[in-house]
Amino acid sequence: EDVKLSKNISTYKVNENKETSLPKASKTGYKFNGWIQVDSSGNEISSDSEDYVLNEAADKLIKGAATDVILKADFESITYSVTYVPNGKDVKCDGESVPSKTVLTGISYSDGTNDSSDSFESLPTDWERDGYTFKGFATSAKGDTAITTLAGLTTKKSIKIYAIWEANTNEITYSTNYILDGTEVSDGSFGVMGTTESQTYGKAFTPSKINQATYVFKGWKLVGTNSNVKVSKAGYVTSINKNNTSDVTLEAEFTTYTYKLNYSPNGGTYNSSKKTLKLNDSDSVKYTDDVAALVSPLVNTTKKGYTLSYIALDKKGKTPVISADGTIMYGESDSTITGLSSKNNGNVTLYAIWTKVKPNAIEELTASYSDGTLTVNIGESAFGAEAYEIQYSTNMLFIGGVTTDQISCSEEQTSYTYTASGLYGSKYYVRVRRIQNDSVGEDVKGSWSSTVRALKSVN
Repeated sequence: EDVKLSKNISTYKVNENKETSLPKASKTGYKFNGWIQVDSSGNEISSDSEDYVLNEAADKLIKGAATDVILKADFESITYSVTYVPNGKDVKCDGESVPSKTVLTGISYSDGTNDSSDSFESLPTDWERDGYTFKGFATSAKGDTAITTLAGLTTKKSIKIYAIWEANTNEITYSTNYILDGTEVSDGSFGVMGTTESQTYGKAFTPSKINQATYVFKGWKLVGTNSNVKVSKAGYVTSINKNNTSDVTLEAEFTTYTYKLNYSPNGGTYNSSKKTLKLNDSDSVKYTDDVAALVSPLVNTTKKGYTLSYIALDKKGKTPVISADGTIMYGESDSTITGLSSKNNGNVTLYAIWTKVKPNAIEELTASYSDGTLTVNIGESAFGAEAYEIQYSTNMLFIGGVTTDQISCSEEQTSYTYTASGLYGSKYYVRVRRIQNDSVGEDVKGSWSSTVRALKSVN
C-alpha cells in the first residue's frame, strides 16, 4: 500500500529497563497516528489484553515486552480545501454569472468527500461560455485532462481546479455558386470552391484566395448576414473575427481576364499600313472571346519578295495562331480562337511570319533537236513552282537570237515537255528557271539552270 518505514525491523531485544522504539510509517496523503497491535488473523488486540505490548502513544513497545508482535500502521487521511474557478470570462450557469471561485473544505485525500457530503459529483457540469464547450476541471489553468474524482489531488492544505474550455469550431463553406462578370453561375470547382474550412473560436479567420488561369478573382461575397464578418468598401470579405460563433458561407466573384489585341505586319503591309495597329475597336477583349473574326483577315498582309507563312503570338513565330490559308493553329478548336493572353490586362501583339521567296535552280533538264523541232524536258525534281521561263538561243551566251517563253504548270504535274518547231539553226542552247509569286502577286524569278546544248540530229 505504498507505506514507507523510517527503518526496517523484524526482531527486537527484550529490555526490562526502557521502552523499545518502533519505526515511523509514512504514506502519501495520510497522517501516521502510531501502531495497532493485531493477532495472526489481523484482528486488533485490545489495550486491556495481557498480550498487548504497546505504550500509550502506540509508538514504542513497553518495558520487558517479550513476545512476538504483529503491528499495523494506523493512518488517517489528510484533508484539504478544493477551490474551483471558472477559468474564463463571462461564464454563466442558468443565465446567471458564475462566482469567481467556490471553495469546498475538508475534502478527504482518501475518498474525495467531506462531512458535508461534498464530492466530485458536487462540481458543476452545466457551465456555459460563448464560443466554448465546458469539458470539466483540470488541476492547472491550461490543463486539458479532466479529473474524475476529488480524491488524491494534493498533499497540501488546498488546491485550485480550473474549468476546461474547448473552443468551438465554425464551418466556413466555399460555395460552388459564384458570380462571373456580374452573372450568377453554379457548379464551380475553382480552387477551394466546394470545400469547407474550420474556424476555431478565439482566432480570426482569413478566407483562402483562388488563382484561376481564366478569370480574375475579385474576392468573396458573404451569403446572408453576420456582424462578425468584416468586408471591404467593395463588399468583399476580408476576415471573420475571432468572436464569430456561426457557420459562414462564402461565394466567389470573378471577372474574365481581358487583354488588348494588336497586330504587327512585321515588315509587311496590312490595310495600306506598315504600322502596328489595334485590332479591336474597344480597349480590350475577354479571355473567352472568340477573336477568329479579328485574326482571319490578317492573312491578307503582303510583303514584296515574301510569302506569308502564318500569323503568330510572337515575333519569332514560336506560337502559330493561323496559317496563311486560314487554318487555325492555336488551341484545340478549328473554328475559334480564344485565350490568347493568360494575364489580366495583358497586351498581346500578333506578328506576320514571312518566308522569303527564293526559287531553287533547276537541275533536271534535257534537250534534243531534230527536224526543226527543239524538245525540252523538265524532270520531276524541277517541279514546285507556279511557272517556268525557258530561253533558247543559237548563241551559248544568249546574246542575240534569244527566244524567251513562259509556261504554267498545274500542281498535279510531275514533269513537262516543251517543244519549239520551225527552227533552222544547227544547234541550240537552252536554259530554264523557276518563277514564283510573292504575297504582293509579283513574279520572283530564280537563277537560271545550267545551260544544255541540243545538236541537230541527222537522219
